[in-house]
Amino acid sequence: MAGRPANLTIRVTSDSRQAQRDMERMPGRVSGMMNSLKQAGPAAAAAAGAAIGAALVSAINEALEQRRITATLGAQLGATPKQAKRYGELAGDLLAKGITTDFQQAADSIGDVMRAGLLDPTATDKQIRTMATRVSDLANTFGQESSQIARAVSRMLKTGMADSADEAFDILTRGFQTGGNAADDLLDTFSEYSTQFRKLGLDGADAMGLITQGLKGGARDADIVADAVKEFAIRAVDGSEETRRGFEAIGLSADEMAKKFGAGGETAKRALDDTIDRLRAMKDPVDQSRTAVDLFGGQAEDLGAALFALDPSKAVKSLGKVGGSADRMGKTLRSGQTDLQQLYRRLKQELVESINKHAVPALTRFGRWVNRNRDSLVKIVAFVNSRFIVAWNLIKAVSDQVSGAYRRNEKELRPLTNALKSAWRIVSRNLIPILSKLGRKVGTLIGVYIAGFISAIAAAVRFISWFVDWIKSAVDWLAELGRWLSRIKPPGWLSDLAGTIGGIFSASPFSAPDNGDGVRALTATETRALSVPAMTAALRRPTPVVHVYIDGQQISGMVQRTVSGALRNEGIRRRAGSRYT
Repeated sequence: MAGRPANLTIRVTSDSRQAQRDMERMPGRVSGMMNSLKQAGPAAAAAAGAAIGAALVSAINEALEQRRITATLGAQLGATPKQAKRYGELAGDLLAKGITTDFQQAADSIGDVMRAGLLDPTATDKQIRTMATRVSDLANTFGQESSQIARAVSRMLKTGMADSADEAFDILTRGFQTGGNAADDLLDTFSEYSTQFRKLGLDGADAMGLITQGLKGGARDADIVADAVKEFAIRAVDGSEETRRGFEAIGLSADEMAKKFGAGGETAKRALDDTIDRLRAMKDPVDQSRTAVDLFGGQAEDLGAALFALDPSKAVKSLGKVGGSADRMGKTLRSGQTDLQQLYRRLKQELVESINKHAVPALTRFGRWVNRNRDSLVKIVAFVNSRFIVAWNLIKAVSDQVSGAYRRNEKELRPLTNALKSAWRIVSRNLIPILSKLGRKVGTLIGVYIAGFISAIAAAVRFISWFVDWIKSAVDWLAELGRWLSRIKPPGWLSDLAGTIGGIFSASPFSAPDNGDGVRALTATETRALSVPAMTAALRRPTPVVHVYIDGQQISGMVQRTVSGALRNEGIRRRAGSRYT
């Protein structure tokens, strides 16, 4: 019939074979992955989380401790805050390079160098770093106090025992290496007797050589050797009867010797060498011992035969190669550190410095802000806490559901776990090289992020305070809107249209009454149809053909009635409205 809507039949076909194969393979793959994830995932995550947390807490504690040490160092040296910060940065550099074992030792080395007058505040960073490195190397290698080392070097420079600090460190290094510190008194000996060595024309290498000769000859310690030299320096020019008798016993004039020792330098050193050579050459042990006491006092008795082991002309040679000894010792000392250890030190110190630079100031500002807004924060915490309980219960319920699903499908999820384990092995093999390349930036980035995180906390607290006030205003506004809407009646044609649309979908196969909370519950038939076994079985059936039947006449009638009703109601409304214009 002309004008009558036609009925339409649509034939839909699909090939479900590939989908069927995928469904059959999926349980085995997922089960294996889930099993591996169960075994490795929680342990790896827990270990990683614990390691990261411990490292961060350690770094924060270290940062605070370094700030305290730096402030103390500045106070000890009477330095300005800017100078103290500079010393702290240099100490951190010594620690990062593995020169010192901890930050306190690095700060002590720098402080001892500056207090001993080895450098002044105008010294460059390189000069301070080099001097502190020398002190730390000697202290670490031979177990000495950095303050004693710095004091000994200072005395050697002031008395002319060495022309430079580098030379002084080389002399001390060789002294320790050749047994000069057998009684652990070498540093004190040079601090105390450097002036006496100078009187006899001895420099640092000469004095160190004599001390090692005496110790190898049987002297009990360095102090007794130096004390014997001191006693001779006094007697050689005092003109006493004992001195005259002693020099005459070895065929020398006391007056002539007094002039030579008074001249100092090489002349005095040759006179000392001549005196000991003649004393050593005496044949009669009794005369030799008596003459030694006349010239060296009671210290000759304490030294015994060790006195005759002293030979100023061979003293320096007995030390071996002195120049560069400190440098060689430092390189050898640090050669035992692996690249990984150096990387760890550098990363840790960069992290600590970043925390000191970014996070600690942010924390300080945050603490002040908290004190200023304490009352408001208490109210906000109370409000959030009451909502947190509800959120926690919801999270717990979801967690219980997920745990149950995991237990029920553990075998099916095993492929996922295996895949994750393989991925983890790949990541672990490449992790160290990546860290080596990016390590220098990690500390700075983490410090910046921590500072940003602290600042974000403060901003979040301010936002929460504003949001609570906004919610209250919004609730009041919605209540007013509800009262206004309750006084408005919708047009009749709009109700008709809504009813028509609802009628079209009322025959849906999934329509069902809700369960009281606005969510429609699935029927038992629907639940079975949507299960994995049911869908798998459906896919195994022959290729389905779906017929969709559309009754054009029924739809045409619905549309006509809806549109006509809408136009009719709109016309009535317009005519009614024109009466009041």
